[in-house]
Amino acid sequence: MAFFSTNTASQPSPGKGLLRSISGAFTRGMKHIQVAQMTSTLNQMSDETLETIGVERSEIIQYAEKLVFEADATN
Repeated sequence: MAFFSTNTASQPSPGKGLLRSISGAFTRGMKHIQVAQMTSTLNQMSDETLETIGVERSEIIQYAEKLVFEADATN
């Protein structure tokens, strides 16, 4: 006689994938908000201040993305 045993710990939960997807989407959304806020702040700076921190006005978006995404990679 064969016994059928299920080990619930080894079976993937369908809800976990959904939660990971939601969590990932939320995290990406927050990163985009942070980039937008950083871009806005940098755009409000004078050209002299931007020059002091080594950023040209045409590079603001790329610089904001670098700050936000590199900060995430170090945590």
